[in-house]
Amino acid sequence: TIRLFYLSPTFKRSRKSLLALLICFTSFYVDAEPIEFESKISDVVVYRTGVRITRDARINVPAGQSEILFSNLTTQINTHSLQVQVPVGIDLVAMQYKTDFLKNIELPDNVKKINEEMAVLNLERDWNNKELAVYTKEEQLITVDKQFKLSSFEEGLSVQDLKDYTAYYRERSLAIKKKIFDLTNKNSKLQGKINTLQSELNEINAQKNLKTGEVKFIVQSANPRQIDVSFSYISNQAGWTPIYDLKAKDIQSPMLLNLKANVYQNTGINWENIKMSISTGNPLVGNERPILRPQYITFVTNTRAIMPTASTSNIAYEMIEQEKASDGFYDAKKPLPPVTISDTEITREYVITQRQTVPSSGLKRLVQLQKYDIHAKYSYHSVPKLDGGVFLLAQVPNWGQYNLLPGTANIFFQNTYIGQSAINSNVTSENILLSLGRDESIKIQRERTNYLAESKFLGANEIKNIEYTITVKNTKSKKISIEILDQIPISQHEDIKIELLKSSNAKFNAETGGLKWEFDLQPGASKKLVFKYTQKFPKNKPVVVR
Repeated sequence: TIRLFYLSPTFKRSRKSLLALLICFTSFYVDAEPIEFESKISDVVVYRTGVRITRDARINVPAGQSEILFSNLTTQINTHSLQVQVPVGIDLVAMQYKTDFLKNIELPDNVKKINEEMAVLNLERDWNNKELAVYTKEEQLITVDKQFKLSSFEEGLSVQDLKDYTAYYRERSLAIKKKIFDLTNKNSKLQGKINTLQSELNEINAQKNLKTGEVKFIVQSANPRQIDVSFSYISNQAGWTPIYDLKAKDIQSPMLLNLKANVYQNTGINWENIKMSISTGNPLVGNERPILRPQYITFVTNTRAIMPTASTSNIAYEMIEQEKASDGFYDAKKPLPPVTISDTEITREYVITQRQTVPSSGLKRLVQLQKYDIHAKYSYHSVPKLDGGVFLLAQVPNWGQYNLLPGTANIFFQNTYIGQSAINSNVTSENILLSLGRDESIKIQRERTNYLAESKFLGANEIKNIEYTITVKNTKSKKISIEILDQIPISQHEDIKIELLKSSNAKFNAETGGLKWEFDLQPGASKKLVFKYTQKFPKNKPVVVR
């Protein structure tokens, strides 16, 4: 049987018991040296941000009260999360976490040898520098001498003397330059060796000042005995992010959704051959429930109007999200053999049955979690006002059963990498849309078609007629289903009137100004969509569409 203890800010005792504990704790710290034991990481639970690390140890405790020390822990521990398990018959009197400098570090035996080798290399480099200085000076001297000889030639130096001197100058100059080149190259290699040795010394010296975490326990035992101790804590120096592989063979076959975890840790301690679980929980995020406060409205003193800006991309997105799939179903495979899944009321935990090794480097390591076969409704989608491309979308119904988290998906279609797309599982609709990339075999073009005679005046008002034509062509060898989104502006002022005159049978949302066309297009066929609207406003007040 195991007894569980944990630090709690609400822990209370009677004044008498607390006083006795403090006296006992203080006298023990003064009079006794802690008994240090080694502990090993047995398992970790990696959260979205943070990790719960569990360590196990087998220790010998004497009769009476004793202080147990475990060191070489991470320096970033949430002290409120510290929990300890000890057997029945052992009383946990107190526990404490703190950081300290590493003790009893075994420095390499070759430190002296490294220093001696560096000294020899430095002497050789210094001597080379002296030689370089001499040869450089000599090169300067013979250059000056050359100029002197040439000036003497003008004063009567013979041609033969000049030829002899020129040959000497060429031979000696080449010899000096060769020597300077060789010495410079040699010094470069020596400096490389010196830098390597200095890096080794820097790493050794850094260990002397390296901080470590340590946990101290005070336990009470009636008899000397050997016990198993387990303690756990949460650190913020690890975490994971979801990443998905989304593979579609064609638009008639189910998609394969492969969920993986990108795990990282920089706790300063390598995780070697440990049990690992991946949790969707996030214990380091604040858990205080939000409370609504009263909101008051009053008149503004500044006459400048603040106009809300509508995003056309959001309008298009909301229009899609409002539609519900009429078919499609969810068909998940059984969990992969290396992973078992445990669900609670608020989190899901993936238990990796194969032991894992993750170095403390901060580099991300992929861990396979789960695979699903998904039957979805495929359609093509385009918003030519924003992007001249046509996208293949997979509309997945009942997506909440997947327990997906927001993340990045690598898209593969017909065994070809298409690119990346975001999975936004924070939407509140019953369906989720996954973009499978652009299809270049479907062409679409949007153009303004009535620049001439688009404006006219009627009394105190100006009326603008604005018309667009969208042309779409299917160059594929099979029929496609496509939806196209566009919009007209909506008025936020009573003096500005917007009226839709022509829409080519589009579904019109008067609240957002959105237009949506849905239709099938045969192989090689094309279709034109025309929409037209008017803007009516006072002619002395220009308008702008934001």
